[in-house]
Amino acid sequence: MKSGIYFLIIFAVTLMLITGCAGPSTKSSQLDQSLVESEREKQREIALTQFQKKQIRLLQVSYPLLTAASGLCEKEDEPLRAGVGLTVRSKYSYVKDMQDTAARIFNLGETPEVLYVVKNSPAERAGIKKGDLILQVGDHKIPASKDAFITLVEIYAKKLTPGDSVDFVLENSGQQRIVTVQTEKQCHYLVALSTDDSVNAFANGNQVIITTGMMRFTETDQELSSVVSHELAHNLMDHMDAKQLNATGGLVLDILAAIAGVNTQGIFSDLGASVNSKEFEVEADYVGLYIMARANEPLDGVANFWRRMAAEHPGAITSDHMASRPSTPERFVAIENTVVEIQSKQHRNAALVPEYDEENNRSSTPAKTNLPIGFSN
Repeated sequence: MKSGIYFLIIFAVTLMLITGCAGPSTKSSQLDQSLVESEREKQREIALTQFQKKQIRLLQVSYPLLTAASGLCEKEDEPLRAGVGLTVRSKYSYVKDMQDTAARIFNLGETPEVLYVVKNSPAERAGIKKGDLILQVGDHKIPASKDAFITLVEIYAKKLTPGDSVDFVLENSGQQRIVTVQTEKQCHYLVALSTDDSVNAFANGNQVIITTGMMRFTETDQELSSVVSHELAHNLMDHMDAKQLNATGGLVLDILAAIAGVNTQGIFSDLGASVNSKEFEVEADYVGLYIMARANEPLDGVANFWRRMAAEHPGAITSDHMASRPSTPERFVAIENTVVEIQSKQHRNAALVPEYDEENNRSSTPAKTNLPIGFSN
């Protein structure tokens, strides 16, 4: 009974304090809700348009890198995928609250429509154009339903053979045509754009995630290419699996401590996962530069990205032996060394393949000494 009385007293006092809080002293505007909704729709239009531009830029940069890395990333349990060189959309490829807006401003329906065709890609060579509706891929018809986009994604990911040709049935302005696309081999990793304003990027073993904040920060396509290549390198070098294996060793210690009655709160697992994190970052820089070179991307000045990153994150300038990532000066010098190594091979027409250490099958130059692995500092 007494506890109930105390609760009522506390509630009453809290209510008086809240109602007695100071508020604005100027006259508040009476909002016309119709104008608010109109503005809300306008902002959706702007958001969709800007996001679409970023998606196209990311595709332009990432597509040739995925193709160039195909000779490095093929594994028994990770087959290559068929590269076509286009991105598609439908009304239902957008989140629910954006679907009606996207359908209106982009004139979209249920049938997947080509949004962008990569220059010099198989799709461009076959004559596929922006605005083409995709009705059929090979023997697989695209259903006229809201599931059409998902169906096309599954066909593209699982039912095309890398390097083989495939017929596309297309429609544009009411006219149907059939084109034959000679696909090319690519790493199977998905490169996706995240609506996150932090300057960051991640690899999780199967995907590469680039934030809109990183898209904004990268001033040139060369800089964006270096970020994407770095994350691709994390995946193809199996850094996620390695970190998970390292974490497992720490987990054993956590379990033994728990048996002894000590709650470590997972500290040994965390420590295990962090083992060699700095080395993995250096290796991803190294292998990533080879991916760029294989894609004929220019390497001169690529290390300058880390000078700009240092300005964004001054704390990364100082070396810390306990840090999970190398300092920005260390990365700059290591990248400059790797560029010299690669350019020497280019001048000699040597194979653009990373150097490996015979003892541990990892990069052997001095500079190359899961939880998602990230690019941020």
